[in-house]
Amino acid sequence: MKKVQSLRNAVMVSLLAGTTLVWGGTAFAQEDLQEFALEDMVVTATRTESKVVDVPVNTTVISAEKIADRHYLDVADALKDVPGANVLDTGVGAYEKKVVLNGDERVLVLVDGKRVNIDMGTMSRASYDLNQMPDVSLIERIEVVKGHGGALYGSDAVGGVINIITKKMDHSYGKVSMGFGSHQARDAKAMYTIKEGKTGVMVAASKYKQGYHEYKDTKTDANKRWPAASTYENEKVSVKLSQELSETSNLELGYDFSKFEGVRSYSTKATSASFSNKKTNDFYAKYDWTVNDKDQGFI
Repeated sequence: MKKVQSLRNAVMVSLLAGTTLVWGGTAFAQEDLQEFALEDMVVTATRTESKVVDVPVNTTVISAEKIADRHYLDVADALKDVPGANVLDTGVGAYEKKVVLNGDERVLVLVDGKRVNIDMGTMSRASYDLNQMPDVSLIERIEVVKGHGGALYGSDAVGGVINIITKKMDHSYGKVSMGFGSHQARDAKAMYTIKEGKTGVMVAASKYKQGYHEYKDTKTDANKRWPAASTYENEKVSVKLSQELSETSNLELGYDFSKFEGVRSYSTKATSASFSNKKTNDFYAKYDWTVNDKDQGFI
């Protein structure tokens, strides 16, 4: 574990060493997210690549362009604009963020087709903490399938399915940024992708930290600082290596780390609060193959 921690710290330091500062804000209108081209392709609704207009279920696609244009902070922020989706943000500070689709908490969450939330079983209706989703800078698109998905994905998809499709390593590029906001908010992100021949390497890191929260006093109509502590931070690191084995097969090795920790404040009258600490360390190998244009699979 010490080696993993050292590797993670080295990645964070090296990526953020050349950080540039980005200041300013942009106002934008909330438009209908279901603005897609007729030729847009999705894979979640039928488990095969299909045109959006040919999909028989209610599907919303949030593209990387919309994520950038609307300055979404995270996946939860993006899902709040999806019709039929309700993001449960239950408190101030380091609280879980979960999503309900069509009024049901049984929502299956996938990243590049891989399941990330636990089996819900007969007694549990747990979804997945959206704080642990990939950083929005790594996302190519988000596919949200609303309605019963049990026929394709099992009973855990009664409310629907959310599939996070990350960006492919198809060319070399890099992006580094840092932002500052109110309440001592700091947001640092860095991503580098190298593509040489049939080999792709991607290294990414992000960290969001907030010092405190404010609330509006209904009696005086003034903003007041939350009396109890409400600081929290969200840190993520991803490393991927992709190797094309042939024209129809690919092998990917990866490591994903996430840490979400801080103070959970219950109410403005609370004199104390609890502490949340969630960490994930995931190593994986993924083999993809394609038999034809519409017949694909992975292990």
